Amino acid sequence: MEVSLPAGHPLVAATLFLAWVAVPAGGGAAAGARVALATCQMLAAFSRRCRCSRIPADQPRFLVVTLLRLGLTAAAWDRILGELVASGLLRATFASLQQLHAAIDTLTIATPANLVVGAGDLQLGEPLALPAPAVGGRRRGSAPMAAPALPPAVLSFLDLASILELELPGGSPWAVIDRLAGMLGPCLTVASRAQPSSCVQLAAACLAGNIRLSYAVAAGDDHSVAGNLRDYVHANRLPERFQPRGVEWTELRTAARDAFLYGRSVDGRRTVEQSRIGKGKMRAGEDEDDEEVAEVADPSHSPHFRAGKDVVHGWAGNLKSNYR
Repeated sequence: MEVSLPAGHPLVAATLFLAWVAVPAGGGAAAGARVALATCQMLAAFSRRCRCSRIPADQPRFLVVTLLRLGLTAAAWDRILGELVASGLLRATFASLQQLHAAIDTLTIATPANLVVGAGDLQLGEPLALPAPAVGGRRRGSAPMAAPALPPAVLSFLDLASILELELPGGSPWAVIDRLAGMLGPCLTVASRAQPSSCVQLAAACLAGNIRLSYAVAAGDDHSVAGNLRDYVHANRLPERFQPRGVEWTELRTAARDAFLYGRSVDGRRTVEQSRIGKGKMRAGEDEDDEEVAEVADPSHSPHFRAGKDVVHGWAGNLKSNYR
């Protein structure tokens, strides 16, 4: 699922480091050129000041929505982005995801209600596993019914951590949600989660292993891993000079992996510094001896869009969802 904006929108021009990708215009040539980011890229870049609705009727829904299914409607994105712009985001300048986040964090939000995500704003991805086919009378000689799609075991703990439980107190409630969205990569469909080499499985294995090591969680105790997920991700981050500038999801996943190693020990820190300096991943112009740890680096993912994905077209009266 992708979210698109008009190619000439000022927000696009101000965030070229996000590597917006050209997509077909939903209304044909007359609608004008459009560009898009994946849903998790949008969450990683722009959602940190959002919060879940506290309306009692919405609470049961948010308690079962996880990052493996979190998507928002075109209308919700239109409202969120519009509020950030109305609150002065474009008066700031930024050349990286971290600088964008710093600018968003310091905004005085004009209408906070516009950043409250309600149950009606959700556009959910597929469940973790497709349901088993209905059991019925199979005719003699017919082929046996296919077995249900079983979810990868490595993702089980992610299905236990609701977005409501991942919210932070304070002014940027989704600052862990946006970071997790980036490091997990595309994960809204069963197919995107199925391969052991997928970004989401690699990131989940790294998260679970490090949380178990840090909190002495027993193997198989997915509930404890899920319960420690928010605090662990929030506490472990690389210095800004080692963070990727943009939103390519493999870079963001490996940055998260290195952040966990960096925070584990002096040796881990040294290993990461040597690796990232040696590979030229340190920000140009920064002193490699400077040990200041900057604010959180938040991810999104790679602009690898393929035909056949859902597209959510958003922004200012030009909202349209195409399912193909």
